[in-house]
Amino acid sequence: RYIVGRSSGTAATYALARKQAIARARADIAGAIQTEVAELMETTDTNKELTTVEAESIGKMLATGQQFVQQTIGRTNVVFEAYREKGGETEVMVSVSYDGRAAKSVILELLAKESDTLREKLEKMLNGK
Repeated sequence: RYIVGRSSGTAATYALARKQAIARARADIAGAIQTEVAELMETTDTNKELTTVEAESIGKMLATGQQFVQQTIGRTNVVFEAYREKGGETEVMVSVSYDGRAAKSVILELLAKESDTLREKLEKMLNGK
C-alpha cells in the first residue's frame, strides 16, 4: 500500500539536517518506484505483452526518469524521525511513506509522452499487480 524511503542527514542545525534527510528519503522513494517498474519489465509475462520498442522506451524512461519522479511525487508523510547531537552537528534519521497508488500514477505520467498503447499496456500490468 505504501512505499517507504529512509535516509539521514547531518548539518549544523536540526532544521537543515531534517530537510536534507527528507530530500534523500524522497529520492529513495523515487528509486524504489523505478526499481518496481524495472522488476515488472523483467517478468516473463511483461515481456510477452510488450514489444521490443516498448520495452526500450520504458528502459530509457527508467534511466532518465529519477529526477522527474522526485519532482513529481506528491506529499510524503514522515512516519519515523530520530535525531542526535554528534560532534557539534545534528544528525537526523527519517522514514517517509508515499501512497502506492499515487506511485503508479507517477509511473503512468512518466509515460504520458509515449504512445497511448504503451501507456495502456503498462497501466494494465500495474493494476494487475
